[in-house]
Amino acid sequence: MSMFYGMNGQFWRKLRWPLLILSGLAAMAAGLWLYQSVLAPARATAAALATLQSRSFSDLTETNRTLLDWQGKVRVVNFWATWCEPCREEIPALQRVQAKFAESGLETIGISIDHADKVQQFARNMAITYPLLLGDASLIDLARALGNRAGGLPFTLVIDAQGKLLASKLGGITEAQLTEILLPVLGQPKS
Repeated sequence: MSMFYGMNGQFWRKLRWPLLILSGLAAMAAGLWLYQSVLAPARATAAALATLQSRSFSDLTETNRTLLDWQGKVRVVNFWATWCEPCREEIPALQRVQAKFAESGLETIGISIDHADKVQQFARNMAITYPLLLGDASLIDLARALGNRAGGLPFTLVIDAQGKLLASKLGGITEAQLTEILLPVLGQPKS
């Protein structure tokens, strides 16, 4: 047995680097699998997009609305919650983009996965000017079908005037990112 291992562990010393390299490659493969199966945005199904656009939501005045109410406009649809810190941080950017492109045909719509009273108070405190709709926990499954594999918040979709999904983003979105997506569709903002 000592011949197999060599004297003073020479066998293991010779295998140290190949084993380290193999371990590193295995870790990279596991990371790639995790990214592709959970973190990378998936393609939204046509059925999920149609469901989202025709689904009835209550707004803050308890009026039932659908995203089809804004058909013919480019829509930024943002899934969020009052308790979600990245959601709270991106709202000013969403407001600025809405103000900048409103006359060019943009409508930003927030769909909150929260209680109506919390959303109303939050909307007042943040002076949110774009429409807010109320959803429930079942929206997480719909968001997954729309490409949000992780089921996380915030999750933002950009839908063109014909109802085609142009972009989706899991996590906070910046004004610059939204502007880059919207400029080719809306052109320069009207002054």
